[in-house]
Amino acid sequence: MAALSLAILATAGCATRPPPSGSGSFSYSQILSTVDGVTGVRGVSTNGGPIAVLTGTHGNVMGYGGSPIPQLTTTAFLYQGPVNARSIGAAATQLIPPFPDAVNSNFYGPNTRAYNPSSIPKGSVRAVGTYGPSLALNKGMIYLGPVTGGGTWTSIEVPAHGGSSVVGGVSACGTDAQCLVLNTIPHSTMGDLVVGNYDLSSDLTTGNAFIYNMTTQKWTLLDLNGSMDAGTTLYGIWQNGGDRSPNYTLVGGAVDPATGISAGVIMNYNETSGAISNVTYLNEGNPATVTATTHVEGITSAPGGYMLAAQGANLDRVYVRVNPRTGVFGTPVWTQVNVQGSSLCTATVSGVPTTGQCLFDSADTVYEGTVMGTYIPPGAELPNTYVATPVRR
Repeated sequence: MAALSLAILATAGCATRPPPSGSGSFSYSQILSTVDGVTGVRGVSTNGGPIAVLTGTHGNVMGYGGSPIPQLTTTAFLYQGPVNARSIGAAATQLIPPFPDAVNSNFYGPNTRAYNPSSIPKGSVRAVGTYGPSLALNKGMIYLGPVTGGGTWTSIEVPAHGGSSVVGGVSACGTDAQCLVLNTIPHSTMGDLVVGNYDLSSDLTTGNAFIYNMTTQKWTLLDLNGSMDAGTTLYGIWQNGGDRSPNYTLVGGAVDPATGISAGVIMNYNETSGAISNVTYLNEGNPATVTATTHVEGITSAPGGYMLAAQGANLDRVYVRVNPRTGVFGTPVWTQVNVQGSSLCTATVSGVPTTGQCLFDSADTVYEGTVMGTYIPPGAELPNTYVATPVRR
């Protein structure tokens, strides 16, 4: 029954469209205002359409490429509107969390009433993210309310030493009594759940992923391949089978035991039983020896499966088919997102227009085959948001 539920939502509203292929191209354009960096998306209708809710960060700080970028205060934002080139310059609503130490804040993932009407009131959205006194010390937060603000805020933090709020009483810190959770980073939400990752004071280079149940207020700490310190992350979540279904598909990153390198990961999760199944590692180009894909950032339904945004040596949109009977994932189809080759990353070098001049680019989320992420334009220090729209042939 769980496997059947997996296919119900994945094909809803789009069963007549063929699954995407690995070939094709995108058109690239900026959306939103300068220094607004998009991190997540969710449609306002289960039937799709151009209008969606976006989460992100205003004044996003990137420490990439060795460029000395000033430390700025970051502010979480919400946006509802078209997700295409028409939204260039559109203003998002910056929301200030009401917590005493919320000097910096970021939203990473939204959810809308269209998908969970039982828990999201009319006129409201849910968004998850982080806040804290610095960019390196973060607590998790959940916002529920209008896109324009005025809703309720909840602070969440992974328990460091187990207890009744952690499934199985598992201690994130193990036996280290001095250990603290320094970062709780919720990345995405759907249904009753929030997924993300956390870091420990004892070792900031590893970290682990969590699943938080908002209804029971219990935490599940992942131990993929018997390890809670292998850098496992969860960036995206999709609820299969409708509003009250216990079946989910989760995506993120983890060390592939077959190669020992970081890869994207996709898995099924049942919130009633707590069972994780069909864990599948995603390596760009599919053979494990080709390219390490550090993680998968976003997930949305597609005909017969899911569309993902992946980030590693390249930026990619990934289509993964799912078997409706078994829940087993098929061979991924990879389509490269080449922001660096677009006009957004073109600058004049020695009198010649030259592509590939952006300091940084990322693939952060995906919506109906459209990929969004951040890029730092030539000559700039702070990122904008791009949208890569499939070119229809």
